[in-house]
Amino acid sequence: LTIERVRVNLWKAFPQIHVSIQGLTLADTSSKAHGPVLYIEQASFSLPLYTLWSSEYDITEVHLKKGKLHLYTDSSGDKHFDLLRTQHGASSASLTDSRMNIDKLLITDFQVYYDHQTYHQKVDLTVRSCVLD
Repeated sequence: LTIERVRVNLWKAFPQIHVSIQGLTLADTSSKAHGPVLYIEQASFSLPLYTLWSSEYDITEVHLKKGKLHLYTDSSGDKHFDLLRTQHGASSASLTDSRMNIDKLLITDFQVYYDHQTYHQKVDLTVRSCVLD
């Protein structure tokens, strides 16, 4: 995971904390990588101050702008987006007990690529604007 820039603003929506992220890239580290799994040019979210001292994060709104999600499965069935897999191929069971609630998700100018080599399926989807709440 790489992030170009993070800005935290305590006063923009007080008592909410507003976080703005630019250039978020989640790369596949396997030798068969086909570019990043996820790239988001701009992401922002707000959450109440009190959730910082809790294991449950109540995020008011998440906005993802100008991004790409690339899901690729090679001809032997290996997925480059199975990011919780351990080195031996088993899924990780040691995730924290934290919980995240998102009230509203806004997605703008997002491309989703799905390429499954085993089944010879390819999907290219463009989301201009989507609101989930």
